[in-house]
Amino acid sequence: MSTTTPQLEQVDVRGPRFAAWVTAGVLVLTLILSTFSLPVATVVLALQAIVFVVGAVLGPKRSPYGQIFGKLVAPRISPVSEREPVAPLRFAQFVGFVFALAGTAGISQPCDDRRHRCHRLRLVRGPAQRRVRHLPRLPDLPARRKAAKYRPRDHRVKALATQPC
Repeated sequence: MSTTTPQLEQVDVRGPRFAAWVTAGVLVLTLILSTFSLPVATVVLALQAIVFVVGAVLGPKRSPYGQIFGKLVAPRISPVSEREPVAPLRFAQFVGFVFALAGTAGISQPCDDRRHRCHRLRLVRGPAQRRVRHLPRLPDLPARRKAAKYRPRDHRVKALATQPC
C-alpha cells in the first residue's frame, strides 16, 4: 500500500525576486511623487495595492509582475534551478496589501497646512501626543514670552525633565 503526498505548488525563485524589485521601484516612485502631487501618489499606491491583492488571491504566477516575468524575463534566462512554495508568497502579498491599503488611506486624508498638523489616521491619542508641539515661526515675540508660551504645561513632563538620569 503506497501513500502519495500531494505536490505543493512551487514557482521559480527568480520570479518573486523580480516582483520584489519592481515593487520596490513602484514604492520609491510613490515617495518621489508624493512630494509633488499627493493625488498621483495615492493612485500609484492604490494600483500597487491592487497588484498585491491579485498576487494574494491568484498566486505569484498569475499576478501582473509574475506575468511580466513569465513572458518577458524567464524565456531569456537560464532554466529553473531552484523552486519555492507558493503559500508564503501569497501571505507576503496579503501583508503587502494591508500596508498599501493603510498607506493609501493615510495619504488620501486632508492636511491642515496652517498649523502644520496633519490629521492623517489619528489612531493614537494620549499624553505623548499632547506633549509634541509644532513650533510655528514667531519672530515678533520676545524670547522670554516665546519660551513661556511653549513651556510644558503638564507637571509630569516637568518632573521628568528635572529628574537626573
